[in-house]
Amino acid sequence: MRIRRQVKGQGMAEYALTLALVSLGAIVVLALVGAAVQRVFGVVVGGLGSRVETNASQIIFDPGQLPRCGYFGSDMVFYMKGFTNAAVSDLAVSFDIPLSGTISEDGPGVFSVMITVAADTKDFAVCPHSVVVQSSPDGNALMASPVQLRHWTE
Repeated sequence: MRIRRQVKGQGMAEYALTLALVSLGAIVVLALVGAAVQRVFGVVVGGLGSRVETNASQIIFDPGQLPRCGYFGSDMVFYMKGFTNAAVSDLAVSFDIPLSGTISEDGPGVFSVMITVAADTKDFAVCPHSVVVQSSPDGNALMASPVQLRHWTE
């Protein structure tokens, strides 16, 4: 006849360890997707016609050159200009449509984005409706704005 030995408290220690590992995993996942969620939030807010800024002292759109898309020459062109105290190379731009662009440094703390959206058309449907500029890789500074839809001759 064998006598079974009971061990008490083992289940509680395993439960605590499992809970700690799940919590740590959740923190890591939230840190990784946080910047992406913030970018999507900015695109939605800009698409609704509002502006949002976090750490506004780091990224500011030029009031005289707000994001704009319109007919310029023979093409539909998107243009915006802004100011930042972050490195321009650390900035990323996102739109509500599949459109990619690069941010140019126009001087210390001055940046601009100019993209030919479509050639030989005057159709505003090809233009983005919102733009988000976000600092990388941390994503802490964010500026979102709607895009003005009007031709450059107006």
